[in-house]
Amino acid sequence: MFEAIKAWLQPYIDLLQPYFNEITGAFSDYTYLQAAFLATLGYVIGRFLARYLPELLHSSLGSVNIKMSDDVVALTRFPLFNLTFFSGLLLAVHVSNLNIAVAFALKSILKSTMIAVIGLFIYRLGKLSLEHIAHHRDKRGIIQPQTLPLFTNAVMVFVLVGASHQIFAVWHVDMTALLASAGIAGLAIGMASKDMLADVIAGILILTDSPYRLNDIIWVNDKGVKGKVTRIGIRSTRILTGDNMEIIIPNAVMGNSRIMNETSAPDSGFRVKLEISTASGVNSETVRALLLNVTSQHKDVLQDKPQVVHLIHFNQDSATFRLLCWVEHTDKQAAVAAQLREAIYTRLLQDSIPLGQAVQEIAITQFPDSRQEIAIKEMPDSSRTIYVKEVPNLFGAPPSKKPENTTPEVSS
Repeated sequence: MFEAIKAWLQPYIDLLQPYFNEITGAFSDYTYLQAAFLATLGYVIGRFLARYLPELLHSSLGSVNIKMSDDVVALTRFPLFNLTFFSGLLLAVHVSNLNIAVAFALKSILKSTMIAVIGLFIYRLGKLSLEHIAHHRDKRGIIQPQTLPLFTNAVMVFVLVGASHQIFAVWHVDMTALLASAGIAGLAIGMASKDMLADVIAGILILTDSPYRLNDIIWVNDKGVKGKVTRIGIRSTRILTGDNMEIIIPNAVMGNSRIMNETSAPDSGFRVKLEISTASGVNSETVRALLLNVTSQHKDVLQDKPQVVHLIHFNQDSATFRLLCWVEHTDKQAAVAAQLREAIYTRLLQDSIPLGQAVQEIAITQFPDSRQEIAIKEMPDSSRTIYVKEVPNLFGAPPSKKPENTTPEVSS
């Protein structure tokens, strides 16, 4: 980097070299006086440039109507003075006949400080530019107040990596091993945090494509969630439901879900849809006139938008009508729908219009098999032989003599 700067300044150095040699020739025998003179000259020139060059820059930027010209001018004062002053110190070290190691160390320290000053200026200028873009450009751009920290940190990492590389190069340190280690570490970190990176990338795409914005009412169909978007972050989206519960959904899930946005239409208003059933045989024009009369008397129904009644279904038992009207805010949809149902129900009863009966159809597709088969595999043997040795005296009669050598036998 310093070689490129030196090549750019070489024509100016060649132009001023004779005058510089003439001035320093007076101190040719006093090395330290030359060094002090160069350091003082660098300080004076640095103060002069920091004082007047930003004013010239301010007038140039003001002529082209750049809004952040004041901030840019304020940023240039610090690097102008420090770079000029440290350049004078480098020349002072160069003309001082110091030890080679000491001179190398001093020059490396001064060059490292100059690299740090340049890196800080680039970071501040990049941050200022990003803030200007985020707050003054189209809200559909990728750089927005929500994504500003991401890009600011990216600029900081870029500056730190570049400045570190240049500082190591000034001290003649080989960066090959460090870069290889950094690549392996980056690969490991990327594999470990792939889910978080997926959320971050999805968040950037959501902010760029803008399928929904802050305060939009959306449906996340795959999750069955409806609510107002309160925050779109890099990693997640926050939705406030009608039950006053905040749901946090990762952006990777939002990016892969089907989103229905109720507030992104060019025309304002939210539709209320009701279905009313009456008995079959009721005049449809009578029902239509009744429904439209109810909506025309409601204060929250938008009268400048069409109010429509359609007959969507009928059979031998009932006829179903669909009423479509509009309200201004989505928060009033549920309340207006409930109020309209109650008013329509009351009017139907007042006008003696019979309500439709719910039809239930029962279809018997199969009868259960009620047959039972019984198989008798074996009949038990129920025959038994009983031997009575003595008959009890039930009536008090004297016992009769038994015939000798005889035993009665009863079979059953």
